[in-house]
Amino acid sequence: MSNYFYARIINMEEQEVLNRVQEMVDAGQAAEALAQCREAMKMVVKAYERRDTYLDGLLDGARIVNRAAAICYGKMDAIPYLGEVITCTVEDDVHQNGRLMAVSVLQAYGFHTNDLGGEVSPKRIIEALKQTEGAVLALSGLVSSCIDSMKRTVSAVRAAGLDPIIIVCGGLACAHLREYSGAQYYAKLIPDTIEICSRHCTPVTL
Repeated sequence: MSNYFYARIINMEEQEVLNRVQEMVDAGQAAEALAQCREAMKMVVKAYERRDTYLDGLLDGARIVNRAAAICYGKMDAIPYLGEVITCTVEDDVHQNGRLMAVSVLQAYGFHTNDLGGEVSPKRIIEALKQTEGAVLALSGLVSSCIDSMKRTVSAVRAAGLDPIIIVCGGLACAHLREYSGAQYYAKLIPDTIEICSRHCTPVTL
């Protein structure tokens, strides 16, 4: 059944996907429909990594799966997630698009995300981390002004006594930025972020 959803997602048959999900939900199979849609999303990510589809295909797939998931959520008392991820663009960087793309794919893949938005202060990030034990922190940035901001943010988080897995993400992400900022990982591409979160997130049910 995952192949049923995958084939239609890849072919942009959105209404077919939504209709089938609604049929399953009406039959009392909301959890199964959600699981199958998320499995299809994993297949879309793999297709993107193989270059069998492009960024537009990845993002369209995430949009369709997220719409399908919303149908399922309304009929589920508790929703399983692969884990929790806090995302934001750091201070001194106003770019949003890359982060929002990543958030959409992370959600479709099965993560629960808390997106704090753009130009987020270390203080606000620390508050979010204290409220979400075990969350992975993904710091996004695109321009050179974000480099020192990422370092300040990571230092502030550590000074607050917190030790989350931290990923620096975006166009400038590289091994040098990871080392300079003090983060454990860097991710230039969305599948890189997914892979790191998959290894370090703890499944939760909300």
